[in-house]
Amino acid sequence: MTLLMVCFIFAVLGMILLLFLWPKITIGHFSFDTFWIPPLLGAVVLLTTRSLDFTSFLQGLTAPTAMNPLEILVLFFSMTFLSTILDESGFFEWLAYRATKLAKGNPYLLFFLFTLLAGILTIFTSNDIVIITLTPFLIAFAKRSNIDPIPYLVAEFVAANTDSMLLIIGNPTNIYLASAADIDFLSYLKVMALPTLFGAVTSFLLLLLLFHKKLKTHFQNDNEPMLIKDRFLFISSFSILLLCIVLMAISSWIKFPMWLVSLSAALLLLLLVLGNLVFAKKSKKPLFNSLKRLPYSLIPFLLSMFAFVLAFDASGITKHLATYLSSFSSPLLAYGTASFFSANLMNNIPMSVLFSSVLQEGQANQAAIYSTIISSNTAAVFSPVGALAGMMWMSILKEKKVSYSFLRFIGYGAIISIPTTLVSFLGLWFTL
Repeated sequence: MTLLMVCFIFAVLGMILLLFLWPKITIGHFSFDTFWIPPLLGAVVLLTTRSLDFTSFLQGLTAPTAMNPLEILVLFFSMTFLSTILDESGFFEWLAYRATKLAKGNPYLLFFLFTLLAGILTIFTSNDIVIITLTPFLIAFAKRSNIDPIPYLVAEFVAANTDSMLLIIGNPTNIYLASAADIDFLSYLKVMALPTLFGAVTSFLLLLLLFHKKLKTHFQNDNEPMLIKDRFLFISSFSILLLCIVLMAISSWIKFPMWLVSLSAALLLLLLVLGNLVFAKKSKKPLFNSLKRLPYSLIPFLLSMFAFVLAFDASGITKHLATYLSSFSSPLLAYGTASFFSANLMNNIPMSVLFSSVLQEGQANQAAIYSTIISSNTAAVFSPVGALAGMMWMSILKEKKVSYSFLRFIGYGAIISIPTTLVSFLGLWFTL
């Protein structure tokens, strides 16, 4: 058990240090994230020292269970591919442009529209996609209009990581925790609708309270029109994405698992794009860009953290944690609070991998499961450590020379995330 804890502490601290000090390695024309390296090294040590049996690890990866990590990776990558192809068509940038035109120079209306846009997009794509696509546009728009970008950027980030709890596909943590508890698409939506509404309204009111003084400067609209770059990509990707979401919603009725629905949709879109390249002789750049933007670092990261979860199960740590949390009179608050702060110690994905096992071991009720899901989303708003989306967001801001310190993140994050999480818990309590 000592070696396991040493490896886990090394993995978590190493991941956090690399995220802050050396987030990327560049070799020639290639660059890749570094956060997954310490967890991978820790998992390799566990396997080579037989602290975790390799056969048990392989059986866990391929077991016909609802929390099979390979199926979850397929689901997440398929949905990300659909979203990135849609972004390559220019759709997200066009939506943001239309929001600025609709606001007609009114900063309060623009603030509301960008918050709403980020919230809607994160519901149907994912929080990571919103951060990657909207953040550069917001920074460029603010510089052109000579306005402070921070209120709009923070609003975008908060909406992307709060409203993402509505659908099971909005965040990898939703997928993992819901799959582990064998919760289907519609059952998930029925429970999470009210908590998401409570959280979205609360976070927006807090954002207005924080930034209302900064939203008094009117801006000039950009007169240069912006159009969809590739209508074929837009129509095909948008149609398939909508069809995919509908089929995932009824997947439990048609007895077709969500990961197979998303994989089929992604393969269909890939074939359409390839066919368009061959017959219409279109540029290969959108397809290559989309494939390049997929979060490949998530593969070794998730599999490594899954290895730690199996090791925790074998050593009895999971059982002890489950027993402790189950001793509280309110599982909703106990699991919800513990998962919120755990996510900000180790990141929300490893937290979700760990808590999926804790929830099963403790035979937790629905309140505990869904409060953990809520926290896996809202924890991202508290600090950059809370989610990979926070790290990506901070990295983009640094790259674009927008000043936003770690302490400023936590200052705003604490004011917004804690009340938002508690009010979301209240919505969950009403629902259940």
